[in-house]
Amino acid sequence: MLVFVLWLPTRPVWGEQQKHTTKEANETEPNPATASSVAVVNNQPFEDHQQTAADKPQRRPPLWDIYWPNLALAILAVIAAGIGLETLWIIKRQTDITEQTLLLTHRPKITIRNIVIPELTKLNRQSPMNQWSAALVGYYTLANVGGFSATIQNVVDGIWAEKGLPMERPDRGRPERGIGVILAPGESTEISFNVVLGADDACRIIDGDFAVYILVQVIYVDNSKVVRKTSACRKFDLTEQRFTRVDDPDYEYAD
Repeated sequence: MLVFVLWLPTRPVWGEQQKHTTKEANETEPNPATASSVAVVNNQPFEDHQQTAADKPQRRPPLWDIYWPNLALAILAVIAAGIGLETLWIIKRQTDITEQTLLLTHRPKITIRNIVIPELTKLNRQSPMNQWSAALVGYYTLANVGGFSATIQNVVDGIWAEKGLPMERPDRGRPERGIGVILAPGESTEISFNVVLGADDACRIIDGDFAVYILVQVIYVDNSKVVRKTSACRKFDLTEQRFTRVDDPDYEYAD
C-alpha cells in the first residue's frame, strides 16, 4: 500500500495549479512594447459590402467629364462643315472655270450673210431712170455659227454711196434698232431694212463714179452677259449684180 502511494505522481493542489496556469498565460501573452503589429482583418460577408455601397451617396462627376465629348463632337462638326463648304467652293470655281473655257472655246458667233436689195439690179443703162425708186427695201440673214446661244439685242444698218470707204465709219452715231431675238447654235433669222439712195447717186453708180456699200453692225450677248459685236461691209458689184465682201478689218470683223 505504501509502495503504491509512493509510485503515484505527485499532483499540485488547486491553488498552485491556478497560479501556474496564470503564470503560463502571462508568459505567452505578447508584450505591447515588444510585440510586432498584427493586422486584424474583419471579413464581412459580400452582402454587407453591397449594402454599404448602395447606402453610400454617389459623387457627381466633374462637369468637364460630362461636356467634353459633346464639345469635341461640336468642334468636329464645325471642322467638317468648313471642309464641306471649302469643297463646294472649289467645285463651283472649277465649274465656273470650265464654263468660261467652254464659252471662250465654243462661244456664240454671229455672222452676216446674203445681203439683198432687189432694187439695185436696176442700176444699169438698160433700165429707165424714171422707174428708179429712192426708197430701197432689203434684207440680210443673221446666223449663229458658234456653240452657245446668243441674244441679238440691236442692229445698225445703212447704205453708203461714195468712191470709197472713209476713215470714220459712216454708220457711227446712227441709231440702233432693237431686235431681241435669241439664236441657238445653228439657228438663223432674217432682218429687213430700209435705206434711201437718190437718183443722182444712182446715176453716178451707173457711170462708175461712185460705189455703193451696205454696212451692218450686230450687237449681241452670250450666256455670261458678255456684249459682242459683228460688223459687215459689202460692196455692190454691178457686173455680178450682187454684194461681195470688203477686205477691211475696220469694217469686217467679229468680236
